[in-house]
Amino acid sequence: MSYNEKRFNLVLRITRIVLTFVFYVFWVSIVSSLVAVIGLLIFNPEFLIIQLSDIANLLDSTFAATNFVDVFGDQTLSLQVPLIMVGVAAALSSVFGIWILGQLRGVLLDVNEKQPFSDNNAKRLFNISYGLIGLSFVSPLLQSLVVWSVVRQLEGTFRDGFSYSINLGLLFMAALLYILSHIFSYGAHLQEEVDGTV
Repeated sequence: MSYNEKRFNLVLRITRIVLTFVFYVFWVSIVSSLVAVIGLLIFNPEFLIIQLSDIANLLDSTFAATNFVDVFGDQTLSLQVPLIMVGVAAALSSVFGIWILGQLRGVLLDVNEKQPFSDNNAKRLFNISYGLIGLSFVSPLLQSLVVWSVVRQLEGTFRDGFSYSINLGLLFMAALLYILSHIFSYGAHLQEEVDGTV
């Protein structure tokens, strides 16, 4: 076995270990998020209702504390709904992560069988790119809903309407994977021609 083959096998083995670890982390995240959401739906803990004037007492600066009280007064803020939404968002993100890992696992299996450029791998990369496109729209929506669920409870100058913007970073990553999937598809086509010639 050559040095390059040994290095390749080592990298492949490490990648499998990391993917397995991340897979279990995602499952722990799903279970803990769902347990937290169910707990928040069943119980309504009083400590999740915050008196904003109490936060002013924690501020170091007397001037900042005074301004805080002037703006918010004695308003209260309930964190139950925002935390439920955070739990649901975390569970959905982990489910998406497990799906991505499933696609990557298929790619690794083909690479292990010395068939990196295959139609199946091209389809998997297409799937991941489409998934990231969807996530670039859904993820900011979930984040905006969490922020809005807090802000809508406030009165005065800090209360604002719902704001939403697309995650351009995820969209750019999806575009790169889409291009890469076309490269894999072209590579698979070339591999078929070479196999047919031989």
